[in-house]
Amino acid sequence: MLPRSSHGARARTRDCSSVALKGSSPSYWQGCSPEFSGIGHTSLVDPVMELQGHLRSDEQLLWHGVPDPRVWLGPADAFLIPFSVMWCAFAVFWESGVVAGRGPVFAEVWGVPFIAVGAYFVVGRFAYKRYRKGRTAYGITSQRALIAVPRSLSDMPLQHQPVTVRRARDGRHASILFGTTTGLGRGSAFRNSATWFYANTGMDPLARGASMPFAFYDVADPDVMLAALDKARTQPAA
Repeated sequence: MLPRSSHGARARTRDCSSVALKGSSPSYWQGCSPEFSGIGHTSLVDPVMELQGHLRSDEQLLWHGVPDPRVWLGPADAFLIPFSVMWCAFAVFWESGVVAGRGPVFAEVWGVPFIAVGAYFVVGRFAYKRYRKGRTAYGITSQRALIAVPRSLSDMPLQHQPVTVRRARDGRHASILFGTTTGLGRGSAFRNSATWFYANTGMDPLARGASMPFAFYDVADPDVMLAALDKARTQPAA
């Protein structure tokens, strides 16, 4: 039976789950889908083409998908949105007061970076989040979880790996967090927990040098993804 897209229509693809994927030519992949596929909306990347070049000769691509760029908000935004509005409002109030009072040039210049940061908090981070989602591909193989972004690939073995699944309230999206919050790099426990809190908020550029969590975020129609994950984690290790 042909896999279904997230809109319910039957996708005209063939099942490629039973073959070794590495080494296949790009033309072979046209119209080809893994056993579980999860493309439910327009993306700027082709997950199969992004991932197939990174597969090992002894593993199979069970599922591929992308984060849904239509999901704008996450749990951290309950704090970030009011904080960012207050930050931006105070910065604008400060700068307008200095300019209206004809204060020193230094004071006028001092407020500009705070306005810029506030504008990023309020608007810019959402644009960056959508931009990054449009260039990210996820994959689950018989051995690993894969995250591909332009010129970079991250992976994590699935056997004996702690996994946390977070479903949206409507059940239409889910995120998967691989591993634990400990050992996420150098720094204090507070810093490590902060990277988990601010991940997938668009705050990534402000956290350079911090080790962000390995996770799939905001995947639409998550049942096929979770079925592939369960299969990969329960099948005997090669």
